[in-house]
This record gives sequence, C-alpha cells and structure tokens, in this order.
Amino acid sequence: MHINDSAVSLSPPSATPTQQQQQLQQPLQQQEYDNIGTRYKSLEDSPLGAIDFATTRKALGNVKGLKVLDLACGIGRWARWCVEHGDAERVVGIDISKTMVEGANEMKTNLTDERLKERLEFRVGDCSVPLSEEEGGRGFDLVLGSWYLSCAPNRSTLVTMFRNIFNNLKPGGRFIGVVPNSFCPMYEPYEYYDLRMSPLEEVEPGAWKCKFEYLPDENVVFETYARVHSLYEEAAEEAEAGMRRNIRWIPYILPPGDDREDSGYWDAWKLRPHSVVIECVRPRL
Repeated sequence: MHINDSAVSLSPPSATPTQQQQQLQQPLQQQEYDNIGTRYKSLEDSPLGAIDFATTRKALGNVKGLKVLDLACGIGRWARWCVEHGDAERVVGIDISKTMVEGANEMKTNLTDERLKERLEFRVGDCSVPLSEEEGGRGFDLVLGSWYLSCAPNRSTLVTMFRNIFNNLKPGGRFIGVVPNSFCPMYEPYEYYDLRMSPLEEVEPGAWKCKFEYLPDENVVFETYARVHSLYEEAAEEAEAGMRRNIRWIPYILPPGDDREDSGYWDAWKLRPHSVVIECVRPRL
C-alpha cells in the first residue's frame, strides 16, 4: 500500500561533514541488527521485554484512528499492536536493518485480516539522518521510538533524531520512546534477567557507549548509548525551542497479573530498572 500523505521521505538532503562522520558508524549498526533479525523477538518475549511492553502500552493510551510513525520499528511489534489492538488508522515503520524490515513484512503477510495489512507499511531507512517533512505540512498523530534515541552516538545525531520526531508530529501530537534508564548513570555494568549491559566508554559527560547482550542468544548483541535524562532534554530543546518543558518521564511498571513480585523475583530490577519511557507533546499552534 502506497501512502501519499506519509510524513517522511527516504531521500534525505545531502549530508554535512558532521553527518558524513556520523554515517561512518552506520554500517556497523546496520550489520548488528541485520545479524539479529527476527531473533529479536526472543528479547521482546523475555521478562524485561514484558516490562517494556506493559509500560509502553500504558503510556500509549488510546491510539484509535491515529496515524502513527514507528521509528526504528524493528520486526514490527508496536506497529502490529497499534493496528490490531489499538485500531490505529495506519502505521508507517522505518528501520535501518533490511533483515528487521523483512521480519516486519513477514509478520504483516501472516496477518489473516486484510484490513490490518492495509494499515501497515514498513520501509528500510536511516532514522538518524534528516527525514523531510511531509509536503503540505500534514504529519502523524503519534511517533514511536522504542530504543530509537539510544542509537545516537553523539549529541548532534540525538538532536537530528528529535528533529525527525518533531517535524513529523502534528501540533498536539505525542512522541513515546523507550531509552536506557536515564536516572542511573552507567558507571558500572549490570546483569540480570538474562540481560547484560556494559559501559564501553564515556563519549561525553553523562553519556556512555554500551554493549547490550541478551545472554540466552549470543546473536542478540548490539551497541547502544545510555545518557542521563538532562542530555535528552537539552537535545530536544535544541531541536525545537520550548520542547524541554513538554517532556515527561514515565516510570516503568510490572506486567499486570505478574505474581512473581511477592517472591522477590523483581527485587534487582526495582533497585535499577533497565529503561524508562520518555513522552513529549508538540504544542498546538
């Protein structure tokens, strides 16, 4: 299905020298996610994946009838949920990994409801470089970015990612993203619930390049970036003036009905949640 009023173009403007330097890191990132492919579902189905799902779903709220842009869409978990359970009007998903997008399209093909298939579109593209604003100024009601902002290797790229979000949001539209816990600096590695997160280097004050490993599957490993929350807020403000005051940090919740809390199963996670949800609303004109 071709969507004429999509808010993004996969033919970005010519890269600046800074952007060219950033793009040198893209083949590694793309290769990492191409190697993971549909194996990523095992991480989504893990205990920590269940927490991500429960918290993000609560943060999303009612998406019925919304136009949704899913940046770094992976194999389409949230795109599917938005149309299948949330009754979103349409979802456009973009990911740098061809293998991930192939997995998302396979998921789409396997849907039995043709009406749901028609609402989904997946594309290969790099969401860390500028995406053009939709011709005519129309955009999306909701932009999703689960582990999207954590792909930014430096402040400049993070600002570009926020601009991609804001340029594609309608006034009054929302961004919902998942990032590594921005209230716990990554001075030391941690390991729990089959996840190991290890700081490799501090790339700037308050920001660390990290190695993320899902231990049951040696193929699910990739580099990511953890930042303190103020760095996200500053980058959002640089991307669009006034946005910092529109950011809200949403604490994580345990999956509804999970009966392991009383046994102490989640105690380590409670001391240091692995990630946090960021919400940002673009002001109405």
